[in-house]
Amino acid sequence: MKVALVADWFAPRRGGIESQLLGLANGLKSAGVDVNVITSMPGPDLVGGIAVTRLKCLRLPWLLLAVSPRLVGILKAALLNVRPDVVHIHPSIVAPTCLAGFIAARSLGLPVVLTFHSWMVNLPRLLRLADRIWGWASPPVRVTGVGRHIVAQLDTVRPGLNAGILPNGFDYEFWSKQDGPLAARQGFTIATAIRFETKKRPLVLPELLKTVAQSAKGKQVDLVAAGQGRLSRAVLKKAARLGVAQQFHIEGWLDREGLRSLYKRADVFVLPSITESFGLAALEARAAGLPVVARSGTGVDNYITDGIDGILCSSDIEMAEALVRLCHDRDLLARLSGPRPALIRHDWSRVTARHLEVYRDLVRQAGAAPDT
Repeated sequence: MKVALVADWFAPRRGGIESQLLGLANGLKSAGVDVNVITSMPGPDLVGGIAVTRLKCLRLPWLLLAVSPRLVGILKAALLNVRPDVVHIHPSIVAPTCLAGFIAARSLGLPVVLTFHSWMVNLPRLLRLADRIWGWASPPVRVTGVGRHIVAQLDTVRPGLNAGILPNGFDYEFWSKQDGPLAARQGFTIATAIRFETKKRPLVLPELLKTVAQSAKGKQVDLVAAGQGRLSRAVLKKAARLGVAQQFHIEGWLDREGLRSLYKRADVFVLPSITESFGLAALEARAAGLPVVARSGTGVDNYITDGIDGILCSSDIEMAEALVRLCHDRDLLARLSGPRPALIRHDWSRVTARHLEVYRDLVRQAGAAPDT
């Protein structure tokens, strides 16, 4: 089977969609699938052994989003060159390459899987309009989202759409590996891995830290953040204004070894985003043993059960209160910490197998006969 993964964002850019696409591509390759990533993001033609078709087109400066009026034709030529059995498109909030790829794939009569990765507010309305005009959700198209909240939004597009879940994946064995007993800690360390951008709400972090530090009664409280972005300076300034600059640490972008090391020396993981479609960083931290404090009603509750794997909160005030409880109640902290074998369901081996089921079913519907 040949599969083309189409996305606006891919390596060398860093982010959730980028890491997921590379993980999925490697999983499919290990399963014997011929994979080619098609993207407008500039970079090398080979990433970790995965073939990448880099579209030559006009892009917006800085953002690097494709804006060429010839984009549909460029995507059509790329698909004709790759000749995939299935085209798997991965749109985020702004995704001109994905839109052009979808139009090109439909014009060529290719089976298409659409997997939406981002929280959608007004997008369902646009999709309903597009469906009335083009019938974009009709077979051979399979519409999916990375979690149940995204699927619920998609199902409002048309009655009977029955969007499915194709979840994100991760390396369960790596993140859950235990390196022996942890040394007793005297202080309390809050960890997070976050892009310092508005939609992730990083400016909430200094406020959470101040509340916990004020309650600590002499105990050392620190917040260590892995990540980078346009708001990193603003976050540090706010931490200084609130009097917690010495306890707020930004370590920049960390690879997975660095992240796991951070989680091994932390007590809890916090995620302030309220539009999290999945929250891969929280999944990795939870597999590493940390309880997760996050907002309820987001993609985090696909794998975090409130009161068992962490604490899900309806407001920032509740998040601060939850962190204070965990700082002082060591029995609660111990009960919510530790390994979670059930998270193996998100391991790439299982997630890849689910993708292959969808691909094969779609190819059968289209009347083709794949090799695998």
